[in-house]
Amino acid sequence: WVTDGGHDRIVVYTLKGEFVRAIGGTGTGPGQFDEPVGITAAADGTFYVADMFNGRVVALNQDGSYRSEFRVEGWGGKGVDDKPYLRALRDGRIAVGLPSLNTVRIYDSAGTVKGTVTGDGDPLTRPYGIVETLDGKLWIVEGGIGRVRQFPIP
Repeated sequence: WVTDGGHDRIVVYTLKGEFVRAIGGTGTGPGQFDEPVGITAAADGTFYVADMFNGRVVALNQDGSYRSEFRVEGWGGKGVDDKPYLRALRDGRIAVGLPSLNTVRIYDSAGTVKGTVTGDGDPLTRPYGIVETLDGKLWIVEGGIGRVRQFPIP
């Protein structure tokens, strides 16, 4: 599953790189996108898509059909350095980067904020990549300063 922001869709390929199908298209409705930039697969098979210009995370079923969505306050900027990434966590929550706000928020699957990571005394700088470790911590890539740091998951 690959985001195709230029065509406002998700493209699915086989492991050999063969095209399977395209999902979505331009718009604001269920299953439509406006600049999908991040994607992550949850353990239950749900795919979460960072639909940047629509300011939301869209949840898709394994067959690509629309499941749900939730708003992400702080998304929607048009800058090339303001593209969010997300990561489905093992406990079912989703870590969502907000580069322009120098924050990573932790949401439940219904879109309720369950915690934030800001770096506190040493603030995050444009968080992009997010990885969960086996011991339940987050490694966050900071594009604005060129470093990677580990944080406990709130």
